[in-house]
Amino acid sequence: MFFKRKSKSTEFNENPNVILGGSFDINSFRIFGHRIGDNISKIDIKSIAETTFHEYPEGITKSTYFKGKVHYELNNETIEYLLQDRIKSVLETDGWLQMEQGYSIRIQEKRIVEFMLGKILPDKIKKISKNKISRQFGTPSVIREEYENMDGSLFNTHYKFEKQNYRLTYDEWNHEISNFNIGEPMAKNKC
Repeated sequence: MFFKRKSKSTEFNENPNVILGGSFDINSFRIFGHRIGDNISKIDIKSIAETTFHEYPEGITKSTYFKGKVHYELNNETIEYLLQDRIKSVLETDGWLQMEQGYSIRIQEKRIVEFMLGKILPDKIKKISKNKISRQFGTPSVIREEYENMDGSLFNTHYKFEKQNYRLTYDEWNHEISNFNIGEPMAKNKC
């Protein structure tokens, strides 16, 4: 399906291989027509499935996620925080939009600053073995291992590629790439 013919397209949904090879160009990368730096006006609101890191209304005392819905408490009353209101919050004050197609967009100052490809990654890319990450993506600038708090086992390895402005997470328990982030760099020497 995705990998049968070589494509020069820099549109991820047409050519997922665009993220491979270590010569990734963030300035030409597109996903469903979006690119880093685009204004929020280019986002189809109807394609947003969920939000995270949205601002809450002023004065709330508690927030919860229950039965697939976000709620907050204000003046001892539990109120559902509707998706349309959370979308408005992200577009006005920053946060993440999860798109129906399986990728996420980080918004900052009314611009797209980062993409997170998780669910949308094809199995062929997800299943790249840990020992082939450098060959497929280039040499990482930083590698950080993350250990589980309860038993101390290695559970994620994070790879940061500063020159290409992306990072990926290798899930040690499932032996696959679980996330691929493109855009806004994290703190220096961390990933």
